[in-house]
Amino acid sequence: DEGQTVRDLKERLCECPQLAGQGLTPDSLRLIFTGRILKDDDTLTACKLNADGLTVHLVKSKGKPATATA
Repeated sequence: DEGQTVRDLKERLCECPQLAGQGLTPDSLRLIFTGRILKDDDTLTACKLNADGLTVHLVKSKGKPATATA
């Protein structure tokens, strides 16, 4: 879905069986792609997450959410 946001993806990841039960919330997760922390309100299309062969890193955050720059 072209309108899907980074926040939507984080919510889906928290629901997956591999992560369920670990106490993770979308606010506790950071997605890093091509060296940038992705902002929750960005769409996946705008982040170019449809590129093949590239890695998205999922990191559990400590403390306040980081502010990302474009």
